[in-house]
Amino acid sequence: MNIELIPYGKENKISRKSLMKLANIQDEKVFNEEVAKLRKKYIILSDTTTGGYWRSNSKEELQDFIKKYQRRSYDNSRMIMLAYKELEEMEKW
Repeated sequence: MNIELIPYGKENKISRKSLMKLANIQDEKVFNEEVAKLRKKYIILSDTTTGGYWRSNSKEELQDFIKKYQRRSYDNSRMIMLAYKELEEMEKW
């Protein structure tokens, strides 16, 4: 899939169905893999509530994106630490 298929600006977002059609991809698993590949090189925003994909064209969108992923990173780190503590407790048995 080509990054050029994903428009700039939330107001121009493209639905999953439309993007799959433009990219000539019928299988959702293949589509998800292609989006994951693109996300290794580009920031692709998506809206899980209303759907759609776009590339940011605003400072505010990128700031929101950064905050969102910082929160996820913190939450993931906290869960890993809890798992390590539980593992330590299990090893004492």
